[in-house]
Amino acid sequence: MFCLRMISPMIQPLSPDSRADDALLLMEEARVDHLPVVEGGRYLGVVSEASLLDCDPTAPVSSLQTQFLPAHVGPADLFTSAVRIMVATRSDLVAVVGHQGVYEGAVTREVLFQEVADYSGMSGEGSVLVLQMETGSYSAGEICRIVESNDALLTQLHTHGEIGSPLLSVLLRVNREDVSDLAAAFKRHGYTVLHQQGQDVERDELISNLENLMNYLNV
Repeated sequence: MFCLRMISPMIQPLSPDSRADDALLLMEEARVDHLPVVEGGRYLGVVSEASLLDCDPTAPVSSLQTQFLPAHVGPADLFTSAVRIMVATRSDLVAVVGHQGVYEGAVTREVLFQEVADYSGMSGEGSVLVLQMETGSYSAGEICRIVESNDALLTQLHTHGEIGSPLLSVLLRVNREDVSDLAAAFKRHGYTVLHQQGQDVERDELISNLENLMNYLNV
């Protein structure tokens, strides 16, 4: 969850004296489009592949310092800070920088995506429902009550609203694979169900019955 614990051992920083062509080779080996630049243990910034491709292959990385990205977080920052910085800078990694600018390591996009999946519960068991409602009608308590009254446990709840729109989308994750009855319950309570993920028992039974019928007719 904390950025210091998400550092990738595969990322080796560049020095300001590194040649552009050597930096590109390191990026290719690490399968990244960005690398941090470090001098004497102190973080200087992140250089991009695009910047390196536009300069003389023999030029030092330091010649691109004005183009370095400020893509960094603190060791105790949550992974959400790394997500925000990565999106803002369009980088595929962020540097972890400690006290007085000391470089600690880097968090890659792959590691960050795995952390997001684990934290959101997307990599575990369960199913997802996406509801839509008027912003003024949103009640986390009512949503939780509906879930629990259908013998399910609400494990994640996220909301999202577009600027200027009166509608609110709510993503729910529950600890059950079959959510067909839960989706029906939300519809009865006036919610719009935009999406439901997971096993639909009634649909599976219909398919099974159809397959049995076809097998019977083929006999």
